[in-house]
Amino acid sequence: MPLYLRRLAEVFIHDNGKVHVMSNTRCGHTSMRKYFGFEEIPRSHDASWDKWINSTSRRVVVLRNPIDRWKSAEVFMNISWFKHIGPKNGMDKDTFLRGHREPFLINIPRDISFEIIPFENLSDYLPWGNRTIPSHVHISEVEITEELEEEITQYQYFRKNCKVISPEEWKQLTP
Repeated sequence: MPLYLRRLAEVFIHDNGKVHVMSNTRCGHTSMRKYFGFEEIPRSHDASWDKWINSTSRRVVVLRNPIDRWKSAEVFMNISWFKHIGPKNGMDKDTFLRGHREPFLINIPRDISFEIIPFENLSDYLPWGNRTIPSHVHISEVEITEELEEEITQYQYFRKNCKVISPEEWKQLTP
């Protein structure tokens, strides 16, 4: 199992029998959960990752620029429950940021065929959640670690080589 799934409890992975979607934190996962009618985010474990990898349904990933995702976690932390309530369930700010910025694309094998929903177009596919924060960040605003650089490379590869599922196709295959 990829390490990020051990660390992130809020990855949304769901198969409706037609599409098997994966949406990570800060990538519209709450919007996706609500779209499919889940009250809570189903917890992701080995089984759901394995099912996504081996799915016979059309695999779809909500693909967000890792730099925008990185900044979105910071913005969300500053306007969300941390600002008003403070740490929750033993999660301090560093743990929150790490969990919401953790690279995940580097764990998806390039030989797995899947389609993408570009995050910046997510509202064409489903309603934005109230916690979804679009952001466009300049690379100079982010400290580029080796791991983030790998994530950016993987993002660029998937963006170039994966088919974008159209909003019309998506709506025909989902609620």
